[in-house]
Amino acid sequence: MVEHFDDRELDDLLAEGRGLIDDELDEVRRFVGPDFAAVVALAHERDPDAVPAQAIADVEGLAPVVEFKAHSASNRFDGDALLADDLLDALVAEARADAENDVAARRLAGIPAMRRAEPSEAGKRWLGPVLALAAVIVAALVLGPRLFEALVDGARVDAEPRDAAEYIERGEDGEGRAQESSPRFERAALEHDTAMLAPVDSAPRGEHVVGDDAKSDASKTPAIRTSTKREGDKGDQISTLDAEAQELWAQGDLIGAEARFRKIIELAGKSRHADLAYGDLFTLARQRGDDQAQQDLWREYVARFPKGRFADDARAG
Repeated sequence: MVEHFDDRELDDLLAEGRGLIDDELDEVRRFVGPDFAAVVALAHERDPDAVPAQAIADVEGLAPVVEFKAHSASNRFDGDALLADDLLDALVAEARADAENDVAARRLAGIPAMRRAEPSEAGKRWLGPVLALAAVIVAALVLGPRLFEALVDGARVDAEPRDAAEYIERGEDGEGRAQESSPRFERAALEHDTAMLAPVDSAPRGEHVVGDDAKSDASKTPAIRTSTKREGDKGDQISTLDAEAQELWAQGDLIGAEARFRKIIELAGKSRHADLAYGDLFTLARQRGDDQAQQDLWREYVARFPKGRFADDARAG
């Protein structure tokens, strides 16, 4: 362990060391002969005329000269001992200078910067989950409204009226059995193919046949020209009725649309126009949620079209 001294203690220590060295030198001087000044003084006493007093004064101004007796048994020190004293003085002086430099450097040094506290291991373990949770919250806030709008739009599309083609593709039993051809495409072809219509008994052209429910709701729907006001064959009348039914369906008038499809079945007899019209009636009944009306339609369809396009679905229902 290093012992530190202040300046006063160090001065006392050096003074004590110097005192010991002086005592040892005094002891050494007892064993050496008189110096040059003592010899001159002795010569003056013996012959003042030969050695004047001024000579003594001149010699005393000179440096003392010490003559060491070589190989003297009584001499305790030699030249190496004096050299050691000089080295000791130099070493003490150098040590003191180094100590003073260290004290000065310490006084000039600034206040050390505070050590920055590093996050603990526990904080590091929680950092990852917290960041992940924050990312999930941000994603929910950003994407949540869009997902909700998509769900609402999907529900709105499901609620829109569907024609017989979609009914055939989905199937009444929910299995979605695929069909060999698209009924929508066939309906478009039938609009220009009147030769395929079977002869059926129809009401006079001047009559306007509409169900009682359609009459009661006539004030709520826009005026639409019916097929009785147009000149043409049955194909044109069916095409017009189908367009009116689709328009009323899109407007939310399910009763008026059902009346137009009923009129198509009445005019088309057992042709493919009537078959497709039944598909639209199935979809309307399903959209209204009227299970009893749906079952009645299935029985009516199987009785008219035992091998029709929807016969298997109707029997399954």
